[in-house]
Amino acid sequence: MNFIDFKQQFENFTIFSISDVEKYYPDFNKMNFITWQKKNYISKLRNGKYRFDKKITNETELFYIANKIYTPSYISLETALNYYGLIPEAVFSIQSVSTLKTQSFENIQGLFNYSNIKSNYFFGYRHISTENYTFKIADIEKTLLDFLYLRNSIKTIEDVEGLRLNKIILKEKISIPKLDQYTTYMNSKLLHKKITLLKSCLYD
Repeated sequence: MNFIDFKQQFENFTIFSISDVEKYYPDFNKMNFITWQKKNYISKLRNGKYRFDKKITNETELFYIANKIYTPSYISLETALNYYGLIPEAVFSIQSVSTLKTQSFENIQGLFNYSNIKSNYFFGYRHISTENYTFKIADIEKTLLDFLYLRNSIKTIEDVEGLRLNKIILKEKISIPKLDQYTTYMNSKLLHKKITLLKSCLYD
């Protein structure tokens, strides 16, 4: 199979895998992927996941790809905090959580980090749809819980203040009853303490 025919068949795929290709071409020679990578026709996002070699600048597409190359996962942590306008710093990697082991993938699109959480903590995310993509991202309350739960360096009220969270936006958008409900469900004494510190910073 030549690359032109291949691209015509799969040009509408944001990501394609070997199994996707084999559904159309059961006898497809996998060595083609190695040849086409060397020619910069396609790029590998991770083992078995590819896309046509084009740098993405659209945040929505990056989030969609992050969901797809390691599943199940959803966008959270610093990336979601930045998405909601809660932290001032730019985030230079895509941060997600997953029930799979902690993992990172670096490719032409950037660095994708995945932090492991317990399977019963895999909740509190929503689907956001745009014209071309739908991606999963933690809601504000779960973003805060994921962040405080997974960032062990946060121990004191000074540590929480040091995050420089945008208190105006946070007070406008956060649901304290939902935050409390999520915290109770996760049933972590340390997390409960951190949420108490967060509330103290918000309403001091």
